[in-house]
Amino acid sequence: MGRRALKSTASLSAAAAEKLRTSGLTVEQAAQLGVYDVGNAATLHKWFEAKPALVLPYYDIKGAPLKAHKAWPEFYRIRYLGKDVSFTDATGAKKPLRYSQPSDTGVCAYFPQLIDWEMVASDYREPLCITEGELKAACATANGVPTIGLGGVFNFRHAKDGVFFLPELEKFDWARRRVFIVYDSDYQQNPNICRAINALAEELQERGALCQLVTLESVYEEADRKTGLDDFIVERGADAFTKLLDAAEPIAMTNALWQMNDQICYVADPGFIVDLRKDTKIPVATFTGHSDWATANVPERVVQANGNVSYKKISAAQQWVRWPLRNRVDKLTYLPGKPRFTEDAGAAVYNTWAGWGVEPVKGDVTPFLKLFDFVFEGISKEEKEWVLSWMACPIIRPGTKLFSAIVVHGRTTGTGKTFLGYTLARIYGKNFIEIKNENLHDTWWAENRQFVVGNEISGTDKRQDADAMKNMITQETININIKFIPQFTIPDCVNYYLTSNHADALWLEDEDRRFFVHEVPHTEPLALEFYSKYEHWLDNGGAAALMEWFLRRDISAFNPKGPPPRTAARERMINMGKSDLDAWCADLRGQHRNILRVGQLVHQRDLFTSKELLEMYQRDNENAGALKVTPGGMARALARAGFKQAYDGMPIATLDGKSGRYYVIRNRDKWLKGKTATQLAKHIAQGPVRV
Repeated sequence: MGRRALKSTASLSAAAAEKLRTSGLTVEQAAQLGVYDVGNAATLHKWFEAKPALVLPYYDIKGAPLKAHKAWPEFYRIRYLGKDVSFTDATGAKKPLRYSQPSDTGVCAYFPQLIDWEMVASDYREPLCITEGELKAACATANGVPTIGLGGVFNFRHAKDGVFFLPELEKFDWARRRVFIVYDSDYQQNPNICRAINALAEELQERGALCQLVTLESVYEEADRKTGLDDFIVERGADAFTKLLDAAEPIAMTNALWQMNDQICYVADPGFIVDLRKDTKIPVATFTGHSDWATANVPERVVQANGNVSYKKISAAQQWVRWPLRNRVDKLTYLPGKPRFTEDAGAAVYNTWAGWGVEPVKGDVTPFLKLFDFVFEGISKEEKEWVLSWMACPIIRPGTKLFSAIVVHGRTTGTGKTFLGYTLARIYGKNFIEIKNENLHDTWWAENRQFVVGNEISGTDKRQDADAMKNMITQETININIKFIPQFTIPDCVNYYLTSNHADALWLEDEDRRFFVHEVPHTEPLALEFYSKYEHWLDNGGAAALMEWFLRRDISAFNPKGPPPRTAARERMINMGKSDLDAWCADLRGQHRNILRVGQLVHQRDLFTSKELLEMYQRDNENAGALKVTPGGMARALARAGFKQAYDGMPIATLDGKSGRYYVIRNRDKWLKGKTATQLAKHIAQGPVRV
């Protein structure tokens, strides 16, 4: 194949010429590169945006059009001009879309057609730079530094097709050649780019290259603006860039540190080390003083007063902690469904999510549906659909925090209420944990969990315990305390499936909006043979089939933060947890006509003080005196039952010269808004009437 034919650049637009200028390139050099522009990139390929763009053709070292495969189209990329469009990356972050290429055209390396690349490839004595970006590579090459451009930091390979070093790069004689890796100035803050540098260096070193890493100094005042190779040359000049090459650090000297990057990561906030192999946290002092890495040595370069350079051995752990390229993130997080290293709210984070326990595979879910129908027999179709959507939602939308928990109780053991929870646990894998009643108020088990089965939860009438449980269900972050490790906060993605043999498993308030409660109606479990077959199904692809089935479920009408349906079982649990006083207050809401009376006299008014209501309670309960309930205790019970005070809780002066705070017992909407103190006092003055 012959050498390329040059495109005419006589008609380059002003925007195209300006973009070339900012990269230190002239229109004449663009002609040598074969670069041209189009007013509407969508005319080139249906994937492209309808925007003006520079077209960047790729050529091999002989100057012929380059293809990723001989049967594929000629490779090129485009650089959009004008205002950036954006795209959503794998982490969910919005990023500017500046470059693109036609779909399914593979990966190629870029050789700026300003020099004889065939000669450079064969002469190992010719140093080379490798950078990310075609225009950056062209700028450096135009300034006397042969530079290969990559379309992305990992684009020296095409791993998806099993190509770990591009064929056009294999044509170079790498042995003993000095190769400088020059990525943008922000690489130190991006673990993914650091891994790319390490991977590229490994491939080059395997081929005998002498790799060095160049760190570009920022040429901008803005701290968050990165500097590329072309930016540096345009602002500082080619001589300044040559000096950076002379000062570049040999990567081979830091091989041990790069290997440590694959094993550990520094978490800046709050400051500790994570062992990536075990997901364990290590205090910095322990890491530098007593770990295996502390006993290993690496060379450190020392510049003497006379300018000579010498090397000494120091602890690998101590050197790694000071090393600018150490694997570093801003903080730890827990983001189900996201990559291990990702971004969250602009911060680089290490995601401790362990991945799903199974991969979804279409299959038979009949055993699950039979057990589900058996355990949840007696609830309505709508309630069953809600429960199934509750189970499916965090699988379809990983990381979803459900503002409700499921409580399944029943006196008969072995029915399968807990077995259903264990079935879901197979899907969650390491993100699942089982807890007992005594663990309810700890938090050590909540780190890195999506799904919790609370087994054999027993009754308690401690309201502070109930409040703690409600907070656990709805809190969106959780503080993690580990001995010798600084406290840190991660998202709380835990959802709770609780089982018990007790009908009073939890103390619930009348207005509870967090628990779906179901009582298993059966006095006998299913046949033992069913449970044996069910376990065999679960062990042989059942969980994978169930996950796939859940992923196909339509949950568009399900609100993960909404309240669950009110069931008869929940009403029974609420009533069983009530004290005599709370039960009386609950009756006051529904049966006030029978309570608001004195013998044959019935109260006509709707407003009463806690003291007046306490007298009625004591009248109705012969044991009330032994309970020693005070007006303050009555006030708290009224508040728990949902009663509100009139006049915003301020004292109301009555017509007889007294004053008090009055609760609205009846006609709530009438008395809670828009009434003056005089109107309220007139109403309170009404006496009881005989019926």
